[in-house]
Amino acid sequence: MEQEKTMQEILETVKDLKEGVDFIRENGVTKEELYQESRKLENSIIEHVDQFIGLHQKIDTELTALRNKVERIEEYVQKIAKHVQFDVV
Repeated sequence: MEQEKTMQEILETVKDLKEGVDFIRENGVTKEELYQESRKLENSIIEHVDQFIGLHQKIDTELTALRNKVERIEEYVQKIAKHVQFDVV
């Protein structure tokens, strides 16, 4: 009787282990799959950072152009004010 009980416990343990292994097989990923997904994520992050940098550079260029335009307008206003003898502060 004791041997039958021990054998039954061993069978239940093996069954539990098999269920665990089956679950891992169905839901687990291989090292290669994990590597591929991490590369996809890395590429996506790099792409977004590159887009952000490009946007920042475009804004910087636009700001520089806008500053130059304002300076030209201010110079033009100063010339007009001087010509009509108007004191601009």
